[in-house]
Amino acid sequence: MMDDFDLSVPLDILCLILNEIKATDPSNLRKLRLVSKSMNNLAGPLVFEDLNICITRETAAKIQDQLPAIASGRSPHVRWTKRVSVDRIVPVEPRDVYDPIDTVRDFTNETERKTALECQASYLTQAIRALENVEVASYRGTDKGPYLDVLLSLAQLPKLRELSLALDLYDDDTPLPLDEFSELRILKFHSLPISLTILSAAGRMIARCPDLAELHAFPTVNSYKLYKNGGNPVRPAVNIETIFEESMRSSNFVPKLKKLTTRGSGFKLSSTALPYLRALVHLEIEENVDASFWQALAAAQVHLVHLVVDPSSPGLLCYLASYSGLKDLHFAGLYLKQSVEVPLQVFHQVLPRHSLSLQNLSFKRLTFDVWAITEEYIESILKCHALQTLSVLYHYPAYRPPLSVGSSSTQDASSNGSTINLLDLLTCLLDGLPNLWRLRLKPTRAMPDFGFCGNGYFDYLQSMNDAFWKEICELKIPASRNSLLELQLLDSDDPLTIYKAHVSSIPLRFTPGDCRFKPAITSTKSL
Repeated sequence: MMDDFDLSVPLDILCLILNEIKATDPSNLRKLRLVSKSMNNLAGPLVFEDLNICITRETAAKIQDQLPAIASGRSPHVRWTKRVSVDRIVPVEPRDVYDPIDTVRDFTNETERKTALECQASYLTQAIRALENVEVASYRGTDKGPYLDVLLSLAQLPKLRELSLALDLYDDDTPLPLDEFSELRILKFHSLPISLTILSAAGRMIARCPDLAELHAFPTVNSYKLYKNGGNPVRPAVNIETIFEESMRSSNFVPKLKKLTTRGSGFKLSSTALPYLRALVHLEIEENVDASFWQALAAAQVHLVHLVVDPSSPGLLCYLASYSGLKDLHFAGLYLKQSVEVPLQVFHQVLPRHSLSLQNLSFKRLTFDVWAITEEYIESILKCHALQTLSVLYHYPAYRPPLSVGSSSTQDASSNGSTINLLDLLTCLLDGLPNLWRLRLKPTRAMPDFGFCGNGYFDYLQSMNDAFWKEICELKIPASRNSLLELQLLDSDDPLTIYKAHVSSIPLRFTPGDCRFKPAITSTKSL
């Protein structure tokens, strides 16, 4: 290795080049470390900033060299690792062979398993504690592994500010040393058992993190107890303020949480949680929101900037119409039947209040009979000139008259009145929303009854989506737009994206001058 290296390229440009090499060919980044000490100091942090500790049959040989080196302080990871994930370590006490959640049965050879287990027992916790520069950590494990040792080791990392946990517990009353953690800024519970023991530990943990800015709490129902109870939920939803009570009892408590995300029905949100949520600007919640919560937000003048919510939540729409300044609004329902009054209130009262600020708007998992885009609805959307991304439902009946600009809209007994002509819709959006760079159109219609035939249902969906995709490609759109627009039919969580490959999964791109949407090889921006 050369003692020095003339970095004639500006440092910021060189860093951009190294980051691009890391993204495209990490092996070459490792070779660059050998060029000089200067280059090693630049490339080293990129090579070793991430560490994944995963002990399986495929990784056993590597990990048995890596863990002792880290534990002794000889590995570059000790100096440069900023993010560590602990995943799929060897269970100390495997569950019975019929347990579907026993994830690590990779070691068919018992001798190999014992060797890996000895290495894990001797060096795993020492290696974790040696990573003193780690700022972000994640741990996914079960109560059959050394979960207590791993948690205690992670809690001792002095610079740790973001923690992500996903623990599969056979007994959801298992005591966890969560209150050993402190000073976190971001906390993610990807599976949080709803039990008094664990919720109390989570509350003590949050109380030791007074500067917590983001909380992701995804409650889970114990599958074993669920099975024993005949498929019925073991416990009713609990108030989310349960995990905030310890913090709010402190005499010097100051609300600093800016982002709250929760999924499922395990938690419910009411006005009693407001004292902890006065600084909130970002909220994602699917259900179980009491009307008193929205009333309390309005009274306290807590103005959300980013919101993901079911539009049928009681009191929600009155709250959204009480202020302006929302940037991201995503309505995600549960496919439940709703009155047409709900979308009418959204398009006539809510959107006008936020038309100057709204940048991202979407409608997902909603019934098309009242939520499919119409001429009436599109007028409100076109007033949101700052929109950058838009996702809407489009009623796509089995029979459609020939399309032409200005032709009458189609009507269907199962739709919400007049469905806007597809050509008119695309022309309006292309010309009326100059900042829009991504559009998602989800075709929907009344589905035939397939009974228990899942393949028949997905085949029908695929056929409908492919026909819609091809129809868009055939349209010549008389728009005067002078910038690119990407069009997608599917969201990343659409079941068709994992069913099988199909033409409608390919995004389309409108290029000025062509007047048509054409298949795009790559996306113009990341999701």
